[in-house]
Amino acid sequence: MAGSTDYKNKWQAENRERINMVVPKGYKEKIKTVAQKTGESVNGYIKKAVDMRMQRDTGNTLADATPQQPQGKPAPPESESTKGKAGQETPPVSVPSTPEPVRKRGHAPLTKENIAKINLHQLLTDIRYQFDVRDAFGADALGELLKYAREQNTQHTE
Repeated sequence: MAGSTDYKNKWQAENRERINMVVPKGYKEKIKTVAQKTGESVNGYIKKAVDMRMQRDTGNTLADATPQQPQGKPAPPESESTKGKAGQETPPVSVPSTPEPVRKRGHAPLTKENIAKINLHQLLTDIRYQFDVRDAFGADALGELLKYAREQNTQHTE
């Protein structure tokens, strides 16, 4: 077994990088709680959040920027402790059944009626829901909706 651990450590050193984050007290626990609710590890949750932001800001994702695994160096098998947990499915965002005139690349338009169908609290707290909204309305609209949800959240907490 020691050989297996040595191989994993060597592979990780050659193929992975670590990023240390400093966050305010309590922030880590909040991320952990939300990640568990979505069936993900904290690491997976943060990577998806970064990926969404990169997609919004640059049009590229982490997957676009990640080099392919070199031939002859298979990744070590993941242990149960590093796998994301199987989560509950988040219901997809409701999209109107009648087509609207202003659509971008097959996405639903961002109308008042469609915005009213979106759970703004869930949009701020559930990464899978954010992916569903992005798929329904597009990345640009998701950015606008997140901004709107944050503004609404701020108004309700004041």
